[in-house]
Amino acid sequence: MKIVNKLDYIYKKILHEAKSKINDIVEISNEEAIELGLINDDETEHDYSKDYFTIELLEDGYIECKYNGSGNYFEYSINNGNTWEELNQRKQGKITYITPEYPKNTKILIKGNRYPTVYNDTGSMGIARLNIPAKCNIYGNIMSLSYYDNFQNNNEVYSHMFYSLFEGSLFNKYSNIISAKNLILPNNLNKFCFAQMFQNCKLLAETPKLHSTYLKDGCYSNMFSGCISLIKAPELPATYLSNFPYYYMFSGCTSLTTAPELPATIMTTECYMGMFAGCISLTIAPELPATTLADSCYYSMFSGCTSLVKAPDLPAINLKSMCYKEMFMNCSSLNYIKCLAINIKDYLPSNYIISGVNDYPKICSSNWVNNVSLLGTFIKNSSMNDWPIGADSNEYYSGIPAGWTVKELDPDTGEIVNEYIAE
Repeated sequence: MKIVNKLDYIYKKILHEAKSKINDIVEISNEEAIELGLINDDETEHDYSKDYFTIELLEDGYIECKYNGSGNYFEYSINNGNTWEELNQRKQGKITYITPEYPKNTKILIKGNRYPTVYNDTGSMGIARLNIPAKCNIYGNIMSLSYYDNFQNNNEVYSHMFYSLFEGSLFNKYSNIISAKNLILPNNLNKFCFAQMFQNCKLLAETPKLHSTYLKDGCYSNMFSGCISLIKAPELPATYLSNFPYYYMFSGCTSLTTAPELPATIMTTECYMGMFAGCISLTIAPELPATTLADSCYYSMFSGCTSLVKAPDLPAINLKSMCYKEMFMNCSSLNYIKCLAINIKDYLPSNYIISGVNDYPKICSSNWVNNVSLLGTFIKNSSMNDWPIGADSNEYYSGIPAGWTVKELDPDTGEIVNEYIAE
């Protein structure tokens, strides 16, 4: 037995036990971590939901506002909310209101109590239109525009609430938001609440997060259409869709290379209609796992995606009216489609007059493969015999492209049972 200093013994024993648990994880507050010197104050994650909606100027500039809907003037602050001014100075000869010009790096906080105009239970205009000629980033809680100082305690969203809020015109320069990644949007949605919100914001490179899993009619329709600098789309976790929620959401986003996952398995009317139309840089399509389709659900979804080579697998057995119409039209690089449909007749109303067998696919998939690659592979269900080849007499490309290799798949065994050239 050896005699040692008691303090040394206690210190060594505590250190030994600490090292043996070096991989254990302890959850502590940011404040405690700062106090213990484990992190710096500037390393803590900032909670932007507690901030007023803020415009950070990246160059000298001002804000121009066109008021829609109802409510008082917006108020704005350039000193972190210490003092506020009404945005009520009308621009000469215009129906818009304008702030003074401020220097680069100015942070302009905005609050208000504005609400959309509502006609017959459907909003026709949002709360306002904010034009920002200078390059800028935006962040903070969007709800401060409608709930003044009490925005953290309110999440009620009205129909058309933020409709066209930052929309850039095709013919003017007011679309200079670069980043909105720290803009906080509510999870509760309403009809058309974010429709056209960033449409034609040509410099927008970073979007806000879209957390909602339960969508409403038209809520994201055209939200980012024409945002030609957008490379990556936000995640879209929604599993419950309404009618046309993603209608032309990213259409014309010519730099978009990555599409978000689309986990919903039950489609609704026009739910993905035109969603990626004209996205000429998109190379990989999202998976489309749905087996229950709806009228016009994929109508024109990828039309004009000239870099798309492989179509997403289409597992649905039963088709619906115009569900695949123009889906891959003008996808000039597309050379692979796997479609397992076998039933394209049962949905038709009993009084619908069919003039010929090709009328069935025409109704479901009119021009869906018009102007795709001249050569390719089409995998179809071995039980499906109603696909026409090439174009019909009216130049409808409603079936299998002529010249493609057709492979018939037995869905029970997963094996190819026949192969031929479509002609």
